[in-house]
Amino acid sequence: MDIKLKKIVFEQKDLSTTDPQLFSYYLIKFFKKYKGQNINLDLNNFLRKIDKSLIAPFINSLISSYHLVFTSVLSYKTKKDQIYSCKFIYDKSFQKYFDEANSLATAENFSRFLQLLPHNKLNAQKFIDIVLKEIKKNKVKNLTTKIFNFNELQKNGFELITAVGKGSKNDSKPQMLVINYNTDPKKKKITLIGKGIIFDTGGISLKPSQYMQGMQYDMSGAAIVIGALLAIIKNKLKANVSIICPLANNDIGENSFVVSDIYHSYDKKTSIEITNTDAEGRLILADAVSYAKNNLKSNTILTIATLTGAVEIAFGDVITPIWTTNKEQYKQLESSANLAGEFVWNMPFHPEYKKLLEKSNIADYINSELSRAAGSSVAATFINIFADPINFIHLDIAASSEYEKNAPCPVMLKTLYYFIKNQK
Repeated sequence: MDIKLKKIVFEQKDLSTTDPQLFSYYLIKFFKKYKGQNINLDLNNFLRKIDKSLIAPFINSLISSYHLVFTSVLSYKTKKDQIYSCKFIYDKSFQKYFDEANSLATAENFSRFLQLLPHNKLNAQKFIDIVLKEIKKNKVKNLTTKIFNFNELQKNGFELITAVGKGSKNDSKPQMLVINYNTDPKKKKITLIGKGIIFDTGGISLKPSQYMQGMQYDMSGAAIVIGALLAIIKNKLKANVSIICPLANNDIGENSFVVSDIYHSYDKKTSIEITNTDAEGRLILADAVSYAKNNLKSNTILTIATLTGAVEIAFGDVITPIWTTNKEQYKQLESSANLAGEFVWNMPFHPEYKKLLEKSNIADYINSELSRAAGSSVAATFINIFADPINFIHLDIAASSEYEKNAPCPVMLKTLYYFIKNQK
């Protein structure tokens, strides 16, 4: 049976902006208008008219937004949803842009699949198994992996990761996945670290019920850095990059960590007093950052995490805030975000933020400043303590990683891909 396609000619008014960082935002809105329909989308006239510098950002955003709205990557429904599609009409001269955009969308769909897996279908071991199986499909060389299970994390002194996850049952204990991909040893090492909290109850500092919804997406950072790696591999980029996914559940159990506990970081130099068990993401990232700094000899360390609710108050779901210790690297990220069609904003590190963490009578730092002043910046500052003096970048995607309520998206995956691609 032939499927009837509604023909649509894409025009400038359908985009509403010439700012490439806003392309994804408006294209998601565009596709939502046609959800539940099969469409033919003629792009030729639009692509011929726009500035050449906007072609790649537009096509990247177009393909990504289409899949977010039209493509179901996971469903447990008994009655399957009807599948609708969009056929893109364009001149062959634009094919190279569509090829790269499609490879990025494939990586995004895999990350989104990981994001959508519910708590009872995912734990640290299953995450690792799914990821390594997907990587093996690419038959890639110049790639090594290392897995720290719970016992190895304990043995090697990852006290912060094990503290967060020790209240979990045995099959959900913390692990850490490290992947090294090096096709150009001359390039400086960049390590991408993604927060991998499989589910976050808040621990003893239990979340209110209205904030528990969506906590299965608290591993989005880990899903996104894996997707970025898959895109890097698929497009055979020359790169020297490592990926770290610290994975844990923040559960409540008889062995859970509690407020007033004292732990030492992996670098063995820093003691932390726990003031809030719901500020767990920065703890597992701190140990991963210490490992990247001391064991991987990283030149730049980047963390991406659904870290603080404060970013939603400040930015809504439109903008991803970025903290950097190197101004030039922020410019590189901003240029990468332009190509990706994703909106970013530069945020400050300030000495006063660190002082807010120096309030313990018996440890070097507290893990959370209870007044919640400058919450997102204080969280970024906490992680930077363990990276210093290495170049450090932090992306807080707590709000921007959902394109609508209870609908996660692998935001910044394309930006990370272009950031790695454009390294000299």
